Amino acid sequence: MHHAEAVEIIAHRGASHDAPEDTLAAVSLGWKRNADAVEVDVYLSEDKQIVAIHDKNTKRSTGHDGLVKEMTWPAPHSPRPAGPFRHLDEKAISFQVEEA
Repeated sequence: MHHAEAVEIIAHRGASHDAPEDTLAAVSLGWKRNADAVEVDVYLSEDKQIVAIHDKNTKRSTGHDGLVKEMTWPAPHSPRPAGPFRHLDEKAISFQVEEA
């Protein structure tokens, strides 16, 4: 009898069926549900912020038609994303990119 290899469960965009995709809420839920890994999508904004969002255009997830690479992200201390990102979860993922 052939033994199958173990299956790994990867939470695509976090647990995006039950939480807003590519957010800390979705990532946390994926881990809480014992996923082996969590995958998120990222794009670089105009002001060099890494923004976790599935599409290069924000229309589908925010209702605002625009390219992430042409937008600026609110300050990291901002309580909620603003402008075109205002419809994302308040715990949307963003990182500052340091210039080398």
